[in-house]
Amino acid sequence: MLDEKSIDLKLENLKEEILQASAHNMRVILESSVDKKLNLILEALQAQQEQIKTLASSNRVDAPEDEITMLRSVVKKHTREIEELKHA
Repeated sequence: MLDEKSIDLKLENLKEEILQASAHNMRVILESSVDKKLNLILEALQAQQEQIKTLASSNRVDAPEDEITMLRSVVKKHTREIEELKHA
């Protein structure tokens, strides 16, 4: 028969094996589901960053703004000159 110490020792070993198996199963679950989802999210973020770089580069936004400002000033100047010529 088994004495109390050996039963306790076997129970401790069994608990340790169960704990290790549970930890292994958790790692497998995390690697298979969470890692894949995180990778998909990271890929989507990288794709969005690339789109932002191409769509809203500072040159593409600033250049038309500067051009519009310049055109407005030219139109104002020409309007003044036309008005002066009408009154001359």
